[in-house]
Amino acid sequence: MSIPRLQKLNPCTLSRCPNEINPTVTIIPSSSPLQFDYPTIEITKPNLTATGNITYLMSELQLTRNEINNTGRHTYFQALYLWDNSTGTYIVANFTTKFSFTFYFDDVKPGDGIAFFLAQPPFDIARPIYGPAFGLLRPRQATFSEEDIVVAVEFDTFYNPFFDPPNYFQQHVGIDVNSMMSREATPWFCEFRSWPPKVYNATINYNSSSKRLSVVFMEYQDGVALSVVVLARRMRKVCFAP
Repeated sequence: MSIPRLQKLNPCTLSRCPNEINPTVTIIPSSSPLQFDYPTIEITKPNLTATGNITYLMSELQLTRNEINNTGRHTYFQALYLWDNSTGTYIVANFTTKFSFTFYFDDVKPGDGIAFFLAQPPFDIARPIYGPAFGLLRPRQATFSEEDIVVAVEFDTFYNPFFDPPNYFQQHVGIDVNSMMSREATPWFCEFRSWPPKVYNATINYNSSSKRLSVVFMEYQDGVALSVVVLARRMRKVCFAP
């Protein structure tokens, strides 16, 4: 999960982000299934790599400080092999990840949001930090990246007219492929000032048969669902942030 989009004067502070991670990934038959569950996150948790401005608050993870131009990322240590052609036939993995998160800030304007992403390792935080690109891409790559292949599900909390869908003058959930311009998106109204913070739950799934990446996002009206076709063959091995 990556959150650099906190470049406004009053960035939002994220707590319990994620508070609960329950991804299950089914790898190719010749490999062992990758599965892990983190009901809580502490600094002592193995196999999780923190970069950027992450802090730990008891059993919770705060991805950024309450300052401008902050970014934080939490990734799983083991790469996921999306496909294998050692048998002469492409075998592509399915995966499902579930996570919970909250936003909270007590001032006027929030920052830009958070993103779940898949990318080819190594995949460092993009510098300089550029709010609309979530720390995933550099400014010149934000509309299209040929160098870095990345797929992201964004939970966008700040409207940017250069990248965000027209007529969405509000928060939205979107699916991005090698760009911060969402292939599919739907409006979302995030609650920033409720206390205790409102908990949001998301499920992201990749179906290798249909080549479709989908996200189901609850706690907004009756829930929303998005999906796009993503060809996995350009990314054999990926790092990911659940």
